[in-house]
Amino acid sequence: MARDLVRQVCRAWDLGQVLHPARLVVSELVANAVTHARTEMLVSISRRGAGLHLSVSDRDPQPPQLVDPVSWTVREPGDDWGQGLHLVHRCAAAWGSMPTTDGKVVWATVRHREGRTA
Repeated sequence: MARDLVRQVCRAWDLGQVLHPARLVVSELVANAVTHARTEMLVSISRRGAGLHLSVSDRDPQPPQLVDPVSWTVREPGDDWGQGLHLVHRCAAAWGSMPTTDGKVVWATVRHREGRTA
């Protein structure tokens, strides 16, 4: 649903150039919340110039952590556990997290990069 929401806002705001990276980023942010927070979550999308600001709020106060790539272990074929925030880091112009009164918000800003195709 979050990826579909990104697709809809990219169409509405004529931001097709950020569609693919923004869908990947929001998918990873939501997957992190589902896997680690296991609470209600709220997905927010706002326009930032020629890009999008994506955020996922949940009720878990623990901030996200980048997993050291050396510690990645493949448990099953196609298993990519631990790589989500690295994808966010590569696709987003900036990302981070902030504590809230009842959990945290993890955010990322995705912008069009000249000379790069989405």
